[in-house]
Amino acid sequence: MHKARRPRDMGNNTQSCGAEDKAPRAPLPFAGAMSRKRTFMANGTEFCVDERYRFKHVLGSGTYGVVVACEDTRTGRNVAIKKILQPFEEEYATRNTLREIKLLHYLKHENVLSLLDLDEPQSVLEEEWLTDSDELGDEDDLSERESPQHGDEEETAQQRRQREAAGPGPSVSPDSEGRRCARGGARTARGTSISEWLPREDDAIYMVTELMDTSLRRVIRSDEQLSLAHTKFFMYQLFRALKYIHSANVLHRDIKPGNVLVNRDCDLKLCDFGLARYVDPASKAGNGASAQSPPFLTEYVVSRWYRAPEVLLSCPDYDAKIDVWGAGCIMAELLSRKPLFQGTSTPDQLHRIVRVLGSPSADDLEFVTVPSSRRFLEKMGYRDGVPLASLFPEDTAPDALDLLGKLLMFNPAKRYSAEQALNHPFMQEYHRMFAEPSAPAEVERGFCHDDEELDEAQMRRLIMDEIACFHPHPQFSHIPKLSSEVQYCDDSPVARGAVSVISPEAGVP
Repeated sequence: MHKARRPRDMGNNTQSCGAEDKAPRAPLPFAGAMSRKRTFMANGTEFCVDERYRFKHVLGSGTYGVVVACEDTRTGRNVAIKKILQPFEEEYATRNTLREIKLLHYLKHENVLSLLDLDEPQSVLEEEWLTDSDELGDEDDLSERESPQHGDEEETAQQRRQREAAGPGPSVSPDSEGRRCARGGARTARGTSISEWLPREDDAIYMVTELMDTSLRRVIRSDEQLSLAHTKFFMYQLFRALKYIHSANVLHRDIKPGNVLVNRDCDLKLCDFGLARYVDPASKAGNGASAQSPPFLTEYVVSRWYRAPEVLLSCPDYDAKIDVWGAGCIMAELLSRKPLFQGTSTPDQLHRIVRVLGSPSADDLEFVTVPSSRRFLEKMGYRDGVPLASLFPEDTAPDALDLLGKLLMFNPAKRYSAEQALNHPFMQEYHRMFAEPSAPAEVERGFCHDDEELDEAQMRRLIMDEIACFHPHPQFSHIPKLSSEVQYCDDSPVARGAVSVISPEAGVP
């Protein structure tokens, strides 16, 4: 495969746009926020980001948005910036955006893509802000809304009736110089309180992450020579990532080669958590719903070729084993250089799985609780299946096939977990228990709220809180901070480098 050609330099299309026309009355709401933005066009989409990010080339695009490579001129490192298009236009888009931001923010592991920055929405620079240092003049007409201060005379009954008739207003207290400041109020003629501000519907979200060279999908489809060592090392890192996120009770829900990023020295990172969900471990169903509730994970979520049988059969009870099935499909694709189950529809996908694995036994069908799904399987008739060895090159290691068989068990109760996969003999070369951490409890606390109960305004507020974590302001001091950095072990196989590098011809831009 030829090396991907980079787009031409944007030249004069790259410019800085500032706030010269509408300078804010008060300091920007985020400490260190820059008043200047850099704009450029990428695949017909306008980017307006912090001027520290210098555009290099387009990485990809889709219905979710556009991803570009940029240089962070402040640190000198290359980063990827994902512009999420219209994240606030529909409630489901806002919800998915919130989930991905929170998960990437709190999941700290060397095999999970790291969120480096959330650039402030453009509307932040267009507001006039009230801060604690703003002095309010007579035009604010707060005299009737003042609460008696310490040392003042007790308010009379008439004053109290006037205050109650006026309705609630911003609380007023003297600052260090005895001047009055509005705290936490709504928008006034003077500006907007930071604590009341929400992103606009037309605002875009810019997620700044680590930059990787390519995806596993492009590597598999390239002419790159992949040895068994490559397969082993890639799968080891993927299982490390899955063990970590599953220990935080997070399901990725879209495991496929396109969502696994790699670089030339074969480091691997799991990405795209837009469909991921936190699962309450105390609930029986994945979303804590009753048996009559619809499944929280529908068959339309995961890409068809990588959907687990329980997803295809619309079973309401899911767990982390759906991600393990996807990992098994990736392993099979690495070994054969083609997808194992290439179904054209949900029924066809099930037929292809049964033709390879054989018909499930009566015991293996206990997890199928939907009557129509059970009837569908019964109508398929009995099949013996085929030996996995017949589907792969003759020199495929027996322990690799043994692990693959345990990853692709039809019954999720019999399917391996990510932690079990790490302990399999095929992974013995790289397996180091101390280098395969679980997520600390504080990670789970960062996103364990039930976002299904949130309205759109609350979700926008939470997204704003996440932005404030990267651009702190005193009014957002309630936001918890993580004490842990990326879970990294200097003696892990990932740190040491274990296999030969991937050549640029493997689709690396």
